[in-house]
Amino acid sequence: MKIVARKLISRVKLQGRRFTVFEDALMDTGAAYTVLPPETAEFLELKIDKDFPKAKLVTASGIIETPVRVLERLEVAGQETNPSQP
Repeated sequence: MKIVARKLISRVKLQGRRFTVFEDALMDTGAAYTVLPPETAEFLELKIDKDFPKAKLVTASGIIETPVRVLERLEVAGQETNPSQP
């Protein structure tokens, strides 16, 4: 992890159904969701979670609604989680 322009940045590993990508990500320790660009979610072939309604996200451009998609695995700073299992 590193601090860039007073923002906490970490290298993350995002695993989808068939592909894995490594990205630098802005860490928001109070966020309820991990937010990815739609292109990344599509590339990773993430499943839409039909048990959740669309998520409402507050952005600089206003409030947007987006489907909730599920990562197979997420690794941040060497710590791995499996978001698709409770």
